[in-house]
Amino acid sequence: MTVIKVTLSPDIESFIEAEISSGEYDSVSDVLDEALRAMMSERLQDAEKQRVVSHEIAVGLAEARAGVYSSRSVRDIAQAVLRGTDED
Repeated sequence: MTVIKVTLSPDIESFIEAEISSGEYDSVSDVLDEALRAMMSERLQDAEKQRVVSHEIAVGLAEARAGVYSSRSVRDIAQAVLRGTDED
């Protein structure tokens, strides 16, 4: 395990102390480990979302170049996406 010295702002320090006092965590390391794991997970999820969006854009562009278009309006598509029923 590596020991790293960090300087924390007072509000972050207070938050960490409160988390330890609540019994949720045993140490500063435990709080920071969980926080950093959550940050890593969020970054991975963001990267996956970006990959999916890039893929869908590429598919849409390829379909447009091939002359394949939806008969639905942009509004209809957006409403379907918001409802979670986006299907052609």
